Amino acid sequence: MPDVVGLVFDPSKGFNASPVIVTDSLCWNELQTTDFLDDKPQYNPETGEKQGIIPTILALDRKVGDKEQRIVITGDADCVSNGEMSKSRNGYSSNNFTVITGTFKWLSYDEYPLDTERINPEDNAVSIGRDARKMVRYGCYALLPLIFAACGITILVRRKRR
Repeated sequence: MPDVVGLVFDPSKGFNASPVIVTDSLCWNELQTTDFLDDKPQYNPETGEKQGIIPTILALDRKVGDKEQRIVITGDADCVSNGEMSKSRNGYSSNNFTVITGTFKWLSYDEYPLDTERINPEDNAVSIGRDARKMVRYGCYALLPLIFAACGITILVRRKRR
């Protein structure tokens, strides 16, 4: 997550926060440097910069009545894009697919992936009689090509008239 924004959490709103992904201890919120192309950012605690572990993805949950509300907040929406699924940087491969599927599993109360299995229908075979086979064969070998040829000729004749 190269363009990620660090997240700050306020527990007074009634949510319980669980960090999903955090930075290492070498991170801080830069408050002074405005030109990152020419100037190199440096940690300066006198200006209010705090160095430490900063969450970049938070999972929030709280009780609302008899139900539970769940929210996932990310500091970088690109981490769930198709381009970031299998990207590797400096020899480190990303685990974005695992994070995404785990997040969806948590949001759906561990019912992810969805079970879409259905019972087999009773009518799962097609059987046609001997006479119907002849009609299907003649339709595919003769009637269908004649229809395509007639459509093609009609299109050619109409184009020639213009």
